[in-house]
This record gives sequence, structure tokens and C-alpha cells, in this order.
Amino acid sequence: VLLVLKTGATEALQKLPYHLHSTLHCIPNYMIVSDLEQDIGSYKNFHVTDILANVNKTILNKYDEFKFYQQVKEYARNGQDLSLLKGDNAWKLDKWKNIPALYKAYKEYPNVKFYFFIDADSAFSLTNFLQWMKRLDAKKDLYCGSQVMYGDTIFAHGGSGYVISNSAAKKFVDANHGDYPGRWEHKIADNCCGDVMQSESLLDVGVPLTEAFPMFQGETPSTLDFHERIWCTPSITFHHMAGHEISALWHFEKNWTDTNGWNKPYLMCDVYHHFVAPYLQPTRNPWDNLSKDTVMDANNPPEDRALTPEEMIATGSFDECKAACTAKDDCLQFNWVPGRCQLGSRVIIGHVSENDEQKSGWLVERIKQQIAGYQKCTPNFS
Repeated sequence: VLLVLKTGATEALQKLPYHLHSTLHCIPNYMIVSDLEQDIGSYKNFHVTDILANVNKTILNKYDEFKFYQQVKEYARNGQDLSLLKGDNAWKLDKWKNIPALYKAYKEYPNVKFYFFIDADSAFSLTNFLQWMKRLDAKKDLYCGSQVMYGDTIFAHGGSGYVISNSAAKKFVDANHGDYPGRWEHKIADNCCGDVMQSESLLDVGVPLTEAFPMFQGETPSTLDFHERIWCTPSITFHHMAGHEISALWHFEKNWTDTNGWNKPYLMCDVYHHFVAPYLQPTRNPWDNLSKDTVMDANNPPEDRALTPEEMIATGSFDECKAACTAKDDCLQFNWVPGRCQLGSRVIIGHVSENDEQKSGWLVERIKQQIAGYQKCTPNFS
């Protein structure tokens, strides 16, 4: 396996250290790609490749994203703080990295079985990934990830990570005559996203997406809604992870492999029991547990009807909101701010709220009873 970790110069020093001191310890083959060539040091130097170095000069001079690219280089030459350049321009430049990253990965590592692409704010399970990979055939044309639609294109969401087999990567490079795939550059300019273009470039050589959701996740353990359908699924990736969350997941996995070895995957239910269940309480504030299945808002009622008397009562206080949840058979959690009550039928831990008046709660005993009825788990890699 070759891990290809994609980042940007404006975020590299904030996000990469968490990977350098955790997941990359265990991986012999990896490549870090960005929009600036640099070395990031710890106990050894980690090289970061400027994956845009071979972009056609006509393209460099034509599109506004590359004015920002040159600004990044100027800041670096002058020893300035690159994080000051964070913003939309960095995001717009990012879409140019996916296709050249695949090209470079195959050219430099033509004999690995799989290429595994993630972003710097993604976390992944190495043990689960390797156990899933054993079920795949690198000689087949495979492109796997969490499926998303953009127009008529189904693609693997880049932040959730995606995997491309050696056979599929070879087809892509051969179709571009072994040269840097510059013929895609004008198409990238007209598209929103690099992961969409990655899909189209593979479809161009006859490699469609193989769906790998929910193993590949666009959520974090704190924003994922846990329910029976995903309960026995091995967890391979999470996205939008803060540095401390990447570190926490790595320590969890290290303890798991120390206890269970490398042939037993951990499942979403194990993630739930470690990262969610210990923190469920009848009341937490200020807190938003992201309940959203039923929304009762006295200040913004539904357009098609008025709130019922029972719903109006529920918006009046935290205790009345809790009562509304208790009265609803499938309700497991709720949150309240003055004038609004929201109910949820799936368990989400959520996060601290910026609104000091927002409170959240979980029907802890009901949740325990529901989970007790879930199937006994055998790993579901499908």
C-alpha cells in the first residue's frame, strides 16, 4: 500500500504533525503532497512534495488560483507565516492536486497493490484498512470510496478517502501515454472539485466507483449518527477531524491492536462504546447534540401548519422538550434553546455549543435498551 496524504501549505504545519507522530509511524510507504515543496522535521525529516510543480505554464498564467499559488511561494521565500493565507483561495487551489497525485504515486511506486488517498483532516484505521484490503484484488480495476453525486458523476468523496488499485492506476497512466496528464487541466479549471475530476479521469479509462460507505466516512465520531445499520461495520476513515481527534483515534487503535492483534477489526459499535457512550448524560450545556429529526421552533413554525399545543409547550423549557422526546417512542435525544426544541432518533454526541443557553440531553436508559437489541456483531466489510 502507498498512502498519499494531501494537504496545503497554509495548513500543513497545523495538521501534519498529528499524522507524523501517530499514523505515519506504522506505514513504510507514504507520500505527502501539497502546493509547496518543504521538509517538516521531527525525529526525522518528512518531505512534502509540491504536486503542482509540473502544471502547464499556460494554465499557471491563466487561472486566478495560481496567483495564490505564487503568493504561497513568495511567503515561503520570505519566511512568512503561511497560515495567514488560509481561506477560499487555498480551497480553490486544492482541486488541482488529485489527478497529478495519482500520476506521481503510480510513477514512483508502480509495484504497490493499492494507492490510498486521504486529506490532512482525515483519520484512518490501518488495521481495518489492511484487513479490508486482503478481500480485494489489486489486479482488478478498483476505485473505492464513499459515494457522492455531483451532477451526473458519482465519485468518491476525497475527504473521506478513496482507494485505487494498481491495475486501475496503470490504466490511467497508460491512457495518458505515460506523461503528466495535462489534458485534464482545462477540465479541472471548469469543475468544482478534484475528487470529482478524479472520478471522471478513471471513468474515462473504464473504471467506475465501487461504493465503500459507511466504512469510509465523511463524519467524525462526534458527529456520526450511530444506528443499527452501521453497527457492525469496520471503521476505516473519518473526515473533518481536529488534530486531537486524530491523536485520540490513533491511541484507541494502538490499544486495540495491542489487545486484539491485527486480525480482528474494530467496528462502529466499538467506536461508539469508546468515544460516545461514556459521555451520554441526561443534561449537558452549553451543548449541541445535533438532534434534527423533529424541529419545533416557536419563532419559525412550519410553513404548512402551526405548531400544535403540545409542540408549543415543548419549545418553552428544557424539561418540556425532554418530555416531548420521552413521549415519542423512537426519540433518543433532544436539544433545546429558548423557543426551539429538536428531537433525534439516532445517537450523536455532538459538541460544545456557542450558544450558552443551548442544552442537550439523551434518554440514556432507552438508548441502552435499544442497543441491547442490536444484532451480535460479525464484521460487515460489504
